[in-house]
Amino acid sequence: MYPLARDVRLTEMSVGGYVSNGLIDAGEFSPMIETIHWHTLHPKYLGVDSNVLDLGANYGQFARAISDRFGCRCVAVEPSPEPFTAIPETPNISKLQVGVAGQTRTMPFHVAKASVASALTRSAETKMTIEVKVLSLADLIERLAWPQVDLMKIDIEGAEIDMFAACDDELLGRIAQISVEFHDFCGITPAADVERALERFHSIGFSSIRMSRVGHQDTWLINRRLLNISTSELMYTRYVVRNWMGFRRVVEREFSKRTKAFSASKGKRKKFIRLPREINLDGN
Repeated sequence: MYPLARDVRLTEMSVGGYVSNGLIDAGEFSPMIETIHWHTLHPKYLGVDSNVLDLGANYGQFARAISDRFGCRCVAVEPSPEPFTAIPETPNISKLQVGVAGQTRTMPFHVAKASVASALTRSAETKMTIEVKVLSLADLIERLAWPQVDLMKIDIEGAEIDMFAACDDELLGRIAQISVEFHDFCGITPAADVERALERFHSIGFSSIRMSRVGHQDTWLINRRLLNISTSELMYTRYVVRNWMGFRRVVEREFSKRTKAFSASKGKRKKFIRLPREINLDGN
């Protein structure tokens, strides 16, 4: 059994869970699952001795948040030069400037106007193309010399399908949790490819929960051969916690939208308030 994270207080938690940039919203925090920088995970199985691999680290937001949250080791992997340079290195965060895909080789990398859209495949957002070193997941984990990956966060703009396909079952079986952004929601990856990938994970002992409303933008996988999670907890997470978190997000978005609309209309009304050109103190 993995130790609970040091700041988990079971008596003060409610259903749900959201952590952003390392800050915990206590009103939506759960001992069951959390979402850290748009990636869902189970906090019970993470602690100071955990090894976390952040694939597609961008500017290191997730790496900083997960390291602050659990005090764990995190390797941030990012091929794009500008975001990579900005990732802070700390005693718990190290970084590698490589891409990750199905094969180890040098590949063209297409840097986009928005850094989160930079990818190994060209898109309409591409502003320049550079050559980068790319590692297979097997070669990356061998380089790290980790016997087990406690959490792997993945946001590599569609390359995750080839990356998973190139891994044997033994390698994937050494990963305890995966929080992956599949790209079927935006048309980069066919939905059938995502379903095949998930079917394979299910066949080797993983359970998965799709946290996003559209596609598999936020998908959490837990390896039940490594982690002792009950079927009842998985069912509760899938049918209660997930829906509650979704409901909260919808309500918060609607509240934010209405607040902005009210503020905008209030500002417009102020423009039409007529004030007297001068004030006559004698009343004439």
